Amino acid sequence: MKMNKLAQRVLILCCVTILFTGANLPAQNSQGGTNPLSFGIRAGFSAPVITVDNQPASINRIAPVVGGFAQYRVLPWVAASIEVLYTQYGGNNISPLFIYSPDSPILNNLVKTDLNIHSIEIPVLAKIGIPGMSGAVKPYLSVGGSAAFFLQADATNYFLVNNGVNLPILNSANNIVTSRINGYDFSGIAGTGVDFQGDKYNFSIEIYYRIGLSDLNANVNAYAPSYRTNAFGLKIGIGL
Repeated sequence: MKMNKLAQRVLILCCVTILFTGANLPAQNSQGGTNPLSFGIRAGFSAPVITVDNQPASINRIAPVVGGFAQYRVLPWVAASIEVLYTQYGGNNISPLFIYSPDSPILNNLVKTDLNIHSIEIPVLAKIGIPGMSGAVKPYLSVGGSAAFFLQADATNYFLVNNGVNLPILNSANNIVTSRINGYDFSGIAGTGVDFQGDKYNFSIEIYYRIGLSDLNANVNAYAPSYRTNAFGLKIGIGL
C-alpha cells in the first residue's frame, strides 16, 4: 500500500506518541489495580469499502488504525470508552464519476481510480461483558458511534498509455480531491472482543464493523450517486 507524505507524517507522529506513552505508563498495584479510569493505545487495521445503497461499489483497501483511548468502567462488566484514531476511508477501483464530472478530461484513457481518505476518527463506545464473570480473560460486545473528520482525500488514477513501441502500459497519477467529497462522516460501530488483565498492563483485541451514515458526495451531482464508506477492522489495545 502506497502512502503519500501526509499519511507518512501522521503515522510517524502517532508512532512517536505511542512510544512515549508506552514508556511512561505506570504499573498497576499487585492486585491489578482498581481505578475505574484507564488509558492506553490502540493499533490495528481496517478494510474500508465504498458502498451505494449499502452494497459494495469498490474493492476493499487495507488501511492502518493507530491512536489512543480512555475508558471508564461503570460496572465490573460495563465500560464506556472514547478513542482518537488516525485511519483511512475509501476504496479501490471506484467509479470515477464519484469525484469527476462526465466531461472531465481526466477520464480520457482512465482505467481505474482508487480513493484514499485520511481521517481523524473519534469512536465513542459502550463495552458490555458477562455479569458476574471473573478471571483474567473477559469477552465483551461493543456498540456505539463514531465521528470522523477528513484531513485529505487522494485519488490515484491509472491511465492506459501507448508508448509507441510495445503494448500499452499503465501509468498512475495522484490527484488531491478533498473538495469533492464531504469533510466528515458519522458512523455506527458494533464489535466483539476480549480483555486480558495482566499484572502491569491490560491487553485487548477487538474485531468490529463500521457502517457509514453520511453521504460523501459533497456536491450532490446528478451524475454521482449517494455513496458511503463501511469497513471491517481489527484493533489491539494496551492500557493500564
